[in-house]
Amino acid sequence: MNDVDWRAVSGNLLGGLTLFLYSMRKLSDGIQAACGDELKSMLKVLSFNRYIGFLTGIAVCGVTNSLSCVAVLLVSFVSAELIPLERCFGILLGACVGSTLISYLVVFKIVHYGLFLVFFGFCFSEYSMVTTRRDIGSATFGLGLLFFSMEVMSNAFAFMKHHKGFLNLLSSMENPYLGFVTSSIFTGIIQSSGAMMAILLQLSGQGMLGMNSCCGLMLGANVGTCVTGLLAAIGRSREALRLAVALLLFRFVSAILVLPFSTQFNALVASVCRVQIKSKQPEDITMMLATSHTLFNLIFALGVLPVCHHGVTIIRRIIPPTPAEILRDEQKAAKKAKEAAAAAKIASKEAEQLQKAAAKSR
Repeated sequence: MNDVDWRAVSGNLLGGLTLFLYSMRKLSDGIQAACGDELKSMLKVLSFNRYIGFLTGIAVCGVTNSLSCVAVLLVSFVSAELIPLERCFGILLGACVGSTLISYLVVFKIVHYGLFLVFFGFCFSEYSMVTTRRDIGSATFGLGLLFFSMEVMSNAFAFMKHHKGFLNLLSSMENPYLGFVTSSIFTGIIQSSGAMMAILLQLSGQGMLGMNSCCGLMLGANVGTCVTGLLAAIGRSREALRLAVALLLFRFVSAILVLPFSTQFNALVASVCRVQIKSKQPEDITMMLATSHTLFNLIFALGVLPVCHHGVTIIRRIIPPTPAEILRDEQKAAKKAKEAAAAAKIASKEAEQLQKAAAKSR
């Protein structure tokens, strides 16, 4: 069947994608309004240790469902000098892992309950008298709309199951390098790896993607989403730019390392999912796609986490400090030295007074 209603396909796809992006913003804004100050405080307090920061990043990004949101928050913190660059890396690596968790909502068919969440979220956001409950209702509404948008995009792809031209295009993505480049560009344009992964999950759920195609497309989605952090760093401090570039380099280098070994990586994913690597079942492909997304970020995050302080050194060499930064750092160091000398002088005087007091008491 090659007769496809392209108007319906494009309407469902573009409309579903728009709803998805809007719902992600609605969900993120609702959560930040309900507990934004707590999230910011938690990020600042729990970043003192890179491993605690890693777990914090997973939790915060898992809740907000937005790596872009966490990256923008960290960029603003670094730009305002609330958190030093070194303490952001653990949170950022954790956020990379946490951003993959939404994929399992598609795998476990939770998306079918989207309109129920839209209803309950709307009721809370419109009729609750408590501000926090209204914010939670708004976030619930966004989550339900996100699920519904996936269903809309799924309807778009249903038309394409038997279209030879589209199937030939997808078969060309069996080349992981071509899939990587295509997915990177598309994800960079829409600035959302979540949206790209939602499209891939719906395609695999319709039986139109094999695991060989999924690997390159998944890696491209991970790299393309770094555009948001780079845009957020425009006009900010050099430290904010370094953080955004660090995320891009981490994801890009990790993807380049995996691409030549995509077959072995797929075998690892299949063994973790306990399915046959050559399985053609849509449920198996969807599970392997979601798991590959998580495994890719988890393996490389755990590999980089113990040595991330070296990463800071490399980033600072790639983006060296400006003369103004060097002068500011020297002034800060001089101020700290002056404060330390003053504190030592006060401590010395107090010690002398204590000695005199002890001598008089004798």
